[in-house]
Amino acid sequence: MMGSSKATRRKSRKKRRRLAVAAITSLIVVTLVMVGGFVYTLYLLGLVNFVNTENESFGSVTDIDESEAIDPSVAGIVPDDPITINDLAESVDDIAVQGNTKVITNILLLGVETDRKDNYIGRSDTNIIVSINKHTKTIKLISLLRDTYVSIPGRERNKLNAAFRFGGFSLLQQTIEENYRLKIDRFVAVNFSAFSSIVDAMGGVDIELTEREAEIVKVGNVAKSYHLNGKKALDYVRIRKIGDDWGRTSRQRTLLKALMKKAKNMDRLTMMGTLDKVLSKASTNMKRTEFLGYIMNAPSYLGYEIKEFHVPERSKCNTPRVPIPGTTYVMEVVELKDSKAAILELHHEIYG
Repeated sequence: MMGSSKATRRKSRKKRRRLAVAAITSLIVVTLVMVGGFVYTLYLLGLVNFVNTENESFGSVTDIDESEAIDPSVAGIVPDDPITINDLAESVDDIAVQGNTKVITNILLLGVETDRKDNYIGRSDTNIIVSINKHTKTIKLISLLRDTYVSIPGRERNKLNAAFRFGGFSLLQQTIEENYRLKIDRFVAVNFSAFSSIVDAMGGVDIELTEREAEIVKVGNVAKSYHLNGKKALDYVRIRKIGDDWGRTSRQRTLLKALMKKAKNMDRLTMMGTLDKVLSKASTNMKRTEFLGYIMNAPSYLGYEIKEFHVPERSKCNTPRVPIPGTTYVMEVVELKDSKAAILELHHEIYG
């Protein structure tokens, strides 16, 4: 009996040792995975061009708060998120300036009109407000037409896209606040070179083209879906021969939605490889912790419903020719017939 008892105790001790070794091994593996993930995350953040806001090519911006992007869900509650939209305002100046709320974050996506790799001194060819609503789980892509005739602080009236050329993001931000009554502190910018590289890094993109679009992009002469590489995608979003600036902004949103759809369908390994190539092409004035929140929660955001909007609507504006400041030439601009009504409509679209 004594021998049997000793043997049982030895087996028990061996079993405990095996369990301890297994537990320690599992802990080591988990630790290595966590450390590896942390190191990889730091590596990804190191790829992004976090803009020094004193850099004259982007201008300066202050009062950037931490985002709630780290928690993209407000499921199960109706947030206390009051919005004041004054429909009875007598003028644009009487409309209250709206900014980010507990559940709505507005980010300006900029496409800068230069093809030099690291150069961001140029006009903002693309001005899309990416409005993320964590309560309704929607992302709205809202184009501000680049040819819109606006008041630029400290300058003569000009097209919206000229503000970035004159004073970087700081002046563009002030221009949007004055003319659209929106305070947008955050931006993500790419130039032509970066845009093409991003599309190529994602393996190109499939877009339904009309016969005329296919001819202009030089990929065919039949209306159908075409696979576009970075250069052809850039040619596509820059088409102005069809639909003027309205057609152009529509194509920009179409391309952006196609890229988001492609990202949504990527497996984790492919997504990591793509981020490795894409992030180095982007510039932003977000804080690192804030940008990290968007990266970590990208799968959640990609599951949101995508909606589109643009300002102004074609029927609600004129297209006069006006003098180009400082020259004897003229340019065609987009001028709102009723600025107050258009801005209130924009505010309702974002916050309504």
